[in-house]
Amino acid sequence: MKQTQLVFSLLLSLLFLCGTLSAQISEGGTPPSFQYAKESRLRHGETISRIVMPIDFDVQKLKAEDAANEALGDVPLNAVRIIPADLTMENSGEWSTLPNGQNVWQLTIEAPDAIAITLCYREFYIPQGGKLFIYNEAKTQVLGAYTSTANPANRGFATELVAGDVITLEYVAPDEIGSDRPRIRIEGVGYGYNHIRVFSNVVSEKYGESLDCQVNVVCSEGDEWRNQINGVTRLMMRKTPTTYSWCSGAIVNNVRGDFKPYLLTAYHCVDETDSYFMDQSQFYFHYEYANCGDTSGTASEPQSKTMIGAQLLVISPTDGGSDGALLLLNDHIPVEYDVYYNGFDVSASPPAATNASGGTIGIHHPKGDVKKISTSSSKITSTTWKSTNNTGKADAHWRIPNYVATLHGYSFPESGSSGSPLFDRNTGLIIGTLTGGNTSNCETASGRYSSYGKLAYHWNGSPGESDWMKSYLDPDNTGVTIVQGTYDTDGTGIKPVDANDVIVATKYYNLLGQLVGAQNVVSLQTGVYIVKNIHASGRVSTSKILKIAQ
Repeated sequence: MKQTQLVFSLLLSLLFLCGTLSAQISEGGTPPSFQYAKESRLRHGETISRIVMPIDFDVQKLKAEDAANEALGDVPLNAVRIIPADLTMENSGEWSTLPNGQNVWQLTIEAPDAIAITLCYREFYIPQGGKLFIYNEAKTQVLGAYTSTANPANRGFATELVAGDVITLEYVAPDEIGSDRPRIRIEGVGYGYNHIRVFSNVVSEKYGESLDCQVNVVCSEGDEWRNQINGVTRLMMRKTPTTYSWCSGAIVNNVRGDFKPYLLTAYHCVDETDSYFMDQSQFYFHYEYANCGDTSGTASEPQSKTMIGAQLLVISPTDGGSDGALLLLNDHIPVEYDVYYNGFDVSASPPAATNASGGTIGIHHPKGDVKKISTSSSKITSTTWKSTNNTGKADAHWRIPNYVATLHGYSFPESGSSGSPLFDRNTGLIIGTLTGGNTSNCETASGRYSSYGKLAYHWNGSPGESDWMKSYLDPDNTGVTIVQGTYDTDGTGIKPVDANDVIVATKYYNLLGQLVGAQNVVSLQTGVYIVKNIHASGRVSTSKILKIAQ
């Protein structure tokens, strides 16, 4: 499985997909029509068909409604409006023959004044030898080539947001056309209208719409949290037939340590979304800024690795519960994605270290922006979530009473951070998921707070056992309440790490969160301890030390 490749340098801050697949696979290349002047192509019969999508909504009204909803504190951040469509290779587009003899089908779609356009497909099938490209009107962004290797199992698919309000699909038929024909059926045109930024070049560290004081995870504030950062994801969730919204979440380990791709987020990011919409949701890994702060114009654009589709396993509703949700991604996370399976602590009371002096850390995607890190040194307390629409279970949330300014800014959750993990600063383990709060500007005034649904309540606090995350994260009912984080080495090797990632320690934890001694240390590389991991299945593998303690 390969990471999506973009041929040209333009990158969108939103990579939005709606099909059921594990990742967008494209093989690079250039549409063959690019090598011919427009006049030459027209002489050879090309009359590219253009479909102008009807816009039956008021963008400014949508933005106003979004702003009002965001003020409620427990709603996700809308970004895309889906326009229903039924466009196929039979009822839309034009076939033509290029001067080099290649047969191509082309369709241009316009969504007037959209920031960017994405396409959702009910059918997507490319036969052996065929290629599909998608590009914007300026030809500064090209997706593809999509080939038969990209065909999803159920033929559902989607392609990324492409900059601008006009895009073209170009299908290149194979030299030898057999009975196996392409099937492309577009069921929706995604109109990007809010909380989306398009970048043709980089001039500063500010990509999206989060506040200027937010701290990028690449800054020194994130140095002790590199592993945890690698497990925090940006979510684009489809909750209704017409909208897609930003949230945050985290990949988590489980007691078995079997690398099932469980994702932890907030209930209000998913509600009780049916499986069709859940399969069309998107998960971004490593959507991060490459530099702490760079105004020289030489900064790198944010990159990400993407997966699509999940199952909704467990919910704890916002109203009457703790606002938690556990998802299982539809596909195994590729090892090359370098994703960390975060550890967690489901203690019923605040961890002692947190209450004493450690405080907490939040890692999140405010406003759907690149990943940020927030720091609090305050003692956390139990609280009951209350908003205009919802009242949570009594004392089912953690209250973070304030955040502190750090070397590179002043970070805190914003809309889009919902569902992001709360970490104990002393243990590095997740103890909650964000519901909301009252932090809204860069003033470091007192009285700020955020509320995180307690992982302890998500774990087994609901009346029915079927609503327990414990049922999935501890399926053997071992009673383990602390699970350490890890990387998936697939039992074949050691994850490359920086020597600074591991400090000298005398205690080690294996993959299952069990304390092990020096006899379990297989070898010592430069600054990296390698330990033997005994899996629940009995399989033995080795990996970098997963947790260290003096």
